Amino acid sequence: KVKSFEEKENLIITVGRLGTFPKNTLNLLKGFAATAKMHNWQLELAGPIDPEFVPDKDEFFKAHLELEKRICFDGNLEKPELFDLYNRAKIFLLPSNYEGFAIVYSEAAFFGNAIITSPYTSVKNIITKANLGLLAEPESPQEIGDAIMELISNIEKNNQMCQNARNFALVNLNWDEIAKGIEKEINKRNYDTKNL
Repeated sequence: KVKSFEEKENLIITVGRLGTFPKNTLNLLKGFAATAKMHNWQLELAGPIDPEFVPDKDEFFKAHLELEKRICFDGNLEKPELFDLYNRAKIFLLPSNYEGFAIVYSEAAFFGNAIITSPYTSVKNIITKANLGLLAEPESPQEIGDAIMELISNIEKNNQMCQNARNFALVNLNWDEIAKGIEKEINKRNYDTKNL
């Protein structure tokens, strides 16, 4: 059961290969830190940590000791745990330096997460046109933080984007609906070929 907005926690999540250049994890952390004194939300990060990122992660927590209890690195999660994480969250944050159509966007949308990502992703037009979330410059922790605060401080906007994401996933990312569309196109082309 996908939780309603009211049932969800004040939780921001990300999922991916943490600490790699494309995922931009350090600026994600800095963006959250820039806003942390203005709210009581939690941040959870799921996925393997790049060994080269560990010193940066340690330095970040040395500079932000007060956030150790509010930021959790979950490591690799099995699918039930991962889906539970999406289901509890209101915001999915992935300020990638570049990104294709990563499956995490579909998962976040299915579970009704408002999405914050960067303009250097293949989903940027979907995010803006379908009003599923916000875009932020990945090299600007300030912009990432501003996007976080825009959703945290405007509950109605956050709620609407969560609903938009869920509805978008049900209509556009549903294999039954996709298969029906493909079948319809095949039948149409077969009909057109027979009537040449």
